[in-house]
Amino acid sequence: PIITACVENAIKEYKSWDVELQIVTASGKLKWVRAIGSPIVENGKLIRLEGTFQDIMTRKQNEQKTEDLNLRLTLALTASNVGVWEYNLVENTLIWDTQMYNLYGIKKEDFDGAYLAWEKGLHPDDRDRCVQEVQDAVNNNEKFDTEFRVVWPNGKVKNIRALADVVFDENNNPLKMVGVNWDITELVKNKLLLAQAKNKAEDLLSLIHI
Repeated sequence: PIITACVENAIKEYKSWDVELQIVTASGKLKWVRAIGSPIVENGKLIRLEGTFQDIMTRKQNEQKTEDLNLRLTLALTASNVGVWEYNLVENTLIWDTQMYNLYGIKKEDFDGAYLAWEKGLHPDDRDRCVQEVQDAVNNNEKFDTEFRVVWPNGKVKNIRALADVVFDENNNPLKMVGVNWDITELVKNKLLLAQAKNKAEDLLSLIHI
């Protein structure tokens, strides 16, 4: 039906076509091809149709592999509650995936995509340090590997781990940062409880020795 419609449009309206579709080979196998065709018109009259078929099976297979890989990656990130973000350094804008909004306790419609919106969500005691770490990563090509706290609109405080790389153009100008965030609140809480328990144990031992 696709190629039939293309041919009919070429005959009736003198329209060219460029489509990708599958053909069945003589051995019964499916093969992806790119079909290009155009009408040849002389003195307002259609003389003939000309076209080519290009084997694009390898490209289609690679596209499918990439799609499958992206799907597996998305599922893995979702299962591990990892958020993915991209900071456009040229336009000073942020792109977040769905999990990022969950990590920061906000709705997508409440986030305008500006870098300052991310800064605003940082805990006041961590803000200056985090901003400086971003600048160091961009200006000095340092690894962005840090932990910080964010304050949700409802007042909850969450601990976040962040990793990112800076992408540069051919002239070594920084273009963007691409990174991931995940919630380490429980880990930080457990570390604190462990430290408190250790201190209590040490205090108890000191009393025993007395």
